[in-house]
Amino acid sequence: MLIVEQLDAFFGKKQVLFGVDLTLPDRSIAAVIGPNGAGKSTVLRAVFGLVPARQGRITLDERNLSAASPLENIAAGIAFVPQGARVFRDLTVTENLRMGGFTLPSRLTAERRVAVLEAFPILAERSNQRAGALSGGERQMLAFAMALMLRPRLLLIDEPSIGLAPMLVTQIFDAIRNIRDQLGTAVLIVEQQAQQVLRIVDTVFVIRAGRLISHGAVEEYRGADILRQVYLSEPSTQRHGEG
Repeated sequence: MLIVEQLDAFFGKKQVLFGVDLTLPDRSIAAVIGPNGAGKSTVLRAVFGLVPARQGRITLDERNLSAASPLENIAAGIAFVPQGARVFRDLTVTENLRMGGFTLPSRLTAERRVAVLEAFPILAERSNQRAGALSGGERQMLAFAMALMLRPRLLLIDEPSIGLAPMLVTQIFDAIRNIRDQLGTAVLIVEQQAQQVLRIVDTVFVIRAGRLISHGAVEEYRGADILRQVYLSEPSTQRHGEG
């Protein structure tokens, strides 16, 4: 469904990604992992149009999105959940979901809200609570739910475990798997906690210093030496960018 070919990306004049290739089939979950500063988050931002692709090609369902803006990517079926569980804390869960579907007709917004809450029953129980009163894990789930109101084909998730206790991290990754299983949404996730994310993904892409150094089925990476090498060894070239 998603194909990224020979992607180069820059922050100003500094190159961050170097010829990255990535493929994500329909209804699958893939993780981009690697050390801090490897360029992982930049991959998501480039796919979503927040960072321009200087070279290379990005296609979704054979549609060329290499130069698309975030609004064009949303219309094409891509949603992005950035770091930090960004929700409207002064609004209720229901009001946040309405904001997530603000471009939809009222009737369709209500239908989508019901469908999304079936995937997040804990949010259904708290539908009248203000988002600021939710736990960190519940706010992260609400951020997912808001992004899913437009029924994206592809959901991009950046570091969902940041700031969460270990028990909540497990719940968050279970929720991501449910997004794929219950809603049929493909997911591309950037995550620093490799062992947690390897529980739920189908495919792994390893990035170091802005370059794809390895990729394959998740079974090849569970307990593999390459993960220790990626996280404990310094790259031979200078690190670029963040994420």
